[in-house]
Amino acid sequence: MIKQIQTVIAAVLMLGIVSQVQAHTITVDSTGTFGGGNYTIYANAGANPADFAAVAHGSGPVAGSIETGGYSLIPQAGAAGKASIQFEVDAAGLIQNIVPAISAVGEGTSTLLATPINIESWLVNHCCGQWAIFGASPIHHGYWNTSSPAVPDGHGVDLLPNDPGASYDIHNFAAAHHISFRINEDASISITHEAGGTGSVTNGVYTMVTDVGPSIVLPIYPDADARLRYLSSQGGGAAGADGAAGADGAQGPQGKQGDAGADGAAGTDGAAGAAGADGAAGAAGADAPCKPCDDVAAAAVDLACKIIGINPPTNTPEFLDCVQVIIDTMLISANICETDCDVASAINTAIDNK
Repeated sequence: MIKQIQTVIAAVLMLGIVSQVQAHTITVDSTGTFGGGNYTIYANAGANPADFAAVAHGSGPVAGSIETGGYSLIPQAGAAGKASIQFEVDAAGLIQNIVPAISAVGEGTSTLLATPINIESWLVNHCCGQWAIFGASPIHHGYWNTSSPAVPDGHGVDLLPNDPGASYDIHNFAAAHHISFRINEDASISITHEAGGTGSVTNGVYTMVTDVGPSIVLPIYPDADARLRYLSSQGGGAAGADGAAGADGAQGPQGKQGDAGADGAAGTDGAAGAAGADGAAGAAGADAPCKPCDDVAAAAVDLACKIIGINPPTNTPEFLDCVQVIIDTMLISANICETDCDVASAINTAIDNK
């Protein structure tokens, strides 16, 4: 019974292990020829995919079975760590994490398109034996035989960026080593060593005049398309065109009432209005009680006597002035019954009677 349980457990574990190994179909192609050599895809762990072993250059798209995992595409002429393309195949069979980013396109798809750097402008004049460009080992990427007119000056080669610390070499078969250079991940070229000649850079082009006669020319940025792919991988590139304006959104809810603003300055006074109509005349008041003319005159004389007794006048003009004041005072406040009363005459008569 225990043995049966162990067998079942082992079967379940094996099923889990097998279920994690998934085979996918991907396609590999290239825009270049990798210098005329074959290429091989190596698994970073586990078995190599047999469908991609020693694929002949120029064979076009090649489809094959590949498992989930990490891989390296290495050209024959880029062996021994000189140049490679690193990529992964995820559980869905899609290609991810291509390194260097300019070496291939196809992330998120099932097709890996290798995009080597095309050095189309380097030039070795027809002189002095045979020239070749090498990667690791004595495998050359292309050569120029001065005895063969069918191989023209300026013959281009397709190369991948070098792995760190590696480079390519340009040799003359009969003379000493001349140039070492590396292709960087941004598609630029750096000269790492030169011997047997003098090199200089003008307007972005490196030129070396060799001791044996011919000149070697290398553009610092040989492949404009690769440069654009590098900028795109860094999140750069040209800005896209503006999209069409979207429709206006629905009206939002009313915002809360804002605080009251400060009082404004006082305005100027307005023009005066038209005069209002006169009010109705009030009713006549009752006449105050009247006093007889003689009574008023006698009171005036009595008042004069009182005043004169306090401050008697010393001459006739003073006396008359005093009398006139008394008359004026009496006229202000007295309501005399007779309309023909002559207060002054009545006072004089009263004085005479005194």
